[in-house]
Parts: sequence; C-alpha cells; structure tokens
Amino acid sequence: MRVKYSFSLIVTIMLLAIAGCEKDTKTLEIQKLYTYDNQYYANLRAYKKSDHQLFYGYYAAYAPIEGATGNKESASWGERIIGLPDSVDIVNLWAGIPTKDFQPLALADMQYCRQKKGTRFVSH
Repeated sequence: MRVKYSFSLIVTIMLLAIAGCEKDTKTLEIQKLYTYDNQYYANLRAYKKSDHQLFYGYYAAYAPIEGATGNKESASWGERIIGLPDSVDIVNLWAGIPTKDFQPLALADMQYCRQKKGTRFVSH
C-alpha cells in the first residue's frame, strides 16, 4: 500500500511538473529614452530666461554617502544631475561643486544641464 501511494504521488508530481513547464517565447521590449530636439531645448532656455516663478531645489544624490571614498557613478538617473526635471531653474548642490577629480560624471551632467537646459547651479 505504501509503495502504491508513493508511486502515485511521484507520478502526479511529475505530471504537474511537465504540465507546468511552458516555454515562454515572449521577448521583453525595453522602452527607449525619449529624446528632445534642439527646438525643445531652445524653448526651455528661453522660458528660464523669462519672467516667471523660479523653481529652486536642493540636490546631493550625485555624491557618495558621507565617509565613503571614491566616485559615485550611478547608471540611475535618479542619482544623477541630468535626471533632474527640466523645470528646475536653480539647483543648490549640497555636496559641493563636482570637479574632474571628484565626481567627473556629475561634472559632465552639470555642464550639460547648464548649456543644454539652461539650469543654474549654486553651492553653499
């Protein structure tokens, strides 16, 4: 009786495993990053030079955690200056101004945002 029960249990598990194995042929589609043309950036820079209510923000996510050594080179736009919203007029960099030696990726992002988006940066 015990052998019969074990055999039927094993067969049932094998049949469920075979029935549950279905080849997934779907491919993932990765959404491409939206790109803007030069006219968009020209309009954005003109808007930031116009008389409007300024959007001022503090930002420090581009720097490593206090006490850590080395540079922080994140692939996530949430931790990069370039990932800040286009509507930000002035950004206060809490971790200091990036340099070629300290945070070269953040320096390149900051220069891009200054030239392309018209964003201004200050530091305390």
